[in-house]
Amino acid sequence: MRIWLFSLLFLSSAALFAEDNLSTPGSIHISYFHPHFKAEKLLIDSQVMFTLSTEMEKALKHNIPLTFDIEFKVFEENKLFGFNYQSTFKTVHYQIKVLYFNYSHQFIISNQRSQTSQMFNSLEDAMRTFGTIRNFELINLADLSTDKEYSIAFKVSFNRWKLPTALIIDSLTNENWYLASDWREMTINRDLCINGCTN
Repeated sequence: MRIWLFSLLFLSSAALFAEDNLSTPGSIHISYFHPHFKAEKLLIDSQVMFTLSTEMEKALKHNIPLTFDIEFKVFEENKLFGFNYQSTFKTVHYQIKVLYFNYSHQFIISNQRSQTSQMFNSLEDAMRTFGTIRNFELINLADLSTDKEYSIAFKVSFNRWKLPTALIIDSLTNENWYLASDWREMTINRDLCINGCTN
């Protein structure tokens, strides 16, 4: 019985989200990335540009939330026996969900880190706000050594594993479910950045 129900669900989902001639791919692009120091903290400003695929927009309209992973990594440059190597100094990872409410025809951006939500009348406005990061506190200045260099990496990606099971299966063969930016990286130095880092 369970197998029959799963098969029916899979076939229904496959028919609903099947790729057609009008299907368009999506993309995630980090257009601006600016680490800077203020009040003894390393802050991040960034602008991320989103284009959702046709499949993703269809999923939203059918009340299926979309989950995105936001990742920051701080690497520290070290030396051992004359060789340079890089170690992970800090990692910050959190998720943001995009939802659509049929009864109000509004889009919701839910930040799982801050436990806050915002409501928008259009998907374009929702994704623009989602992609705007201002003064995100990444690390305390006191935690950085004055005689070492550090690099920061930033990436945003769609988490297909949060989809319903039938759509996860479809996403494994349909590239339009795969959205991820490249890693955006920048090298910083504690002393050089006290008066502001530039990219």
